[in-house]
Amino acid sequence: HGTISPGLIDCHNHMSYNFLGEWVPNPKKFFNNRYEWADDKAYEKHIEPYANHRSSSTHFCPGSKWAELRSLIHGTTTIQGQPSAASSCIDGWARNANRYHGLGHDHVRGSISSPREITDSQAESLVASFEDVKEPVTRYNVHMCEGVTGDHIEEEFDSFAGRDPRKNRHNGVNLLSWSTAVLIHSVALTDAQLDEARDQNAMMVWSPSSNFALYGPEADKTAPIAKILARNITTGIGPDWTVSGADEMLSELRVCHDFAQREKVDALTTQKLWQMATMDGAVVVGLNGKIGQLVVGERADISVFGRQSSDPYLTVLDSRAADVRLVIVDGKVFYGDKALQSLARNEHCEAIDACGTAKFICVSDGPKAPDRNKETLADIELQLFSIMEGTGKEPYVELYGRGAELQGLIDCSL
Repeated sequence: HGTISPGLIDCHNHMSYNFLGEWVPNPKKFFNNRYEWADDKAYEKHIEPYANHRSSSTHFCPGSKWAELRSLIHGTTTIQGQPSAASSCIDGWARNANRYHGLGHDHVRGSISSPREITDSQAESLVASFEDVKEPVTRYNVHMCEGVTGDHIEEEFDSFAGRDPRKNRHNGVNLLSWSTAVLIHSVALTDAQLDEARDQNAMMVWSPSSNFALYGPEADKTAPIAKILARNITTGIGPDWTVSGADEMLSELRVCHDFAQREKVDALTTQKLWQMATMDGAVVVGLNGKIGQLVVGERADISVFGRQSSDPYLTVLDSRAADVRLVIVDGKVFYGDKALQSLARNEHCEAIDACGTAKFICVSDGPKAPDRNKETLADIELQLFSIMEGTGKEPYVELYGRGAELQGLIDCSL
């Protein structure tokens, strides 16, 4: 009565911000590039309940766990989107591709800064990590050419490829050359740069919902996906974050599907989109051979989607939280239909309503668990409400009065 699929893989997200709702500039406007909106005072005010304490576990941990739980509810079992030094409080629910994925050493590095800012010494360190015999860094995530024009975004690719003439900018050291580069966004890449990315075995992540929200609804305001796929560049999908992108992978996949139909991108079939969200995504996050397919020898990360269609891939793309019948990570059941709760990973799972459909979700490891592993769904939600509202006491000193803006786990309007 549905489609059994590998769990979805989110290839790009800023997870710990994902209790914040969408930021809409007032008056509505679009930007030329990511450096413009990042300097907007209204944007800074929107994110300050988290950004003012982003390095604190009191904010990072509940924000990240909220994002993981939303992902599981929507059939996503692996997420790329945590810093490599992230707290162990995120270990135990969805897999974190950067760290705490349980699949060997942590081999992903990345930066949200401009690739033009990589110095000689930083490039030297990266090269050493790529060439480490024992535990090599196999993926380096970089925000590449996010936007249409301005602030030197047109120069980012050439700088990363070792053609930046400025001093202390690793001129001559092509950081594409180790087949590790994951280029996120890549809106403004030229045909020649796409060819070079292909020839250097670079990978990409497409995040159209965030691109359209920030830069405009036109086809040229997101990555040139038809050209990327025509070059057989391995590409994953990621919603970016709730501040400007879709809330989760299923919503992002619907944006991708709508775009494919509107722009008549024949290569973006329902099967290809599903593949980008599973087996191709596994390659992008460097965990292929371990997750992303239903084959002997890979981990049992499985999502069951209950919608009916003659096209099994479309049943995945069209699914909402209510349609996700079962979610399994490493053989352990974390979410599903209430009638299937006997399969749950422990006896501490909780009831949750998915737009009128009774479900269960397994958050806590029980009252005897250490630290944050004993927290219930209500515990996490209260922490986030306190962050948004403010109590006047540590660790929620600031009185923002924005508790009603807390982004829920399920949006029944979609």
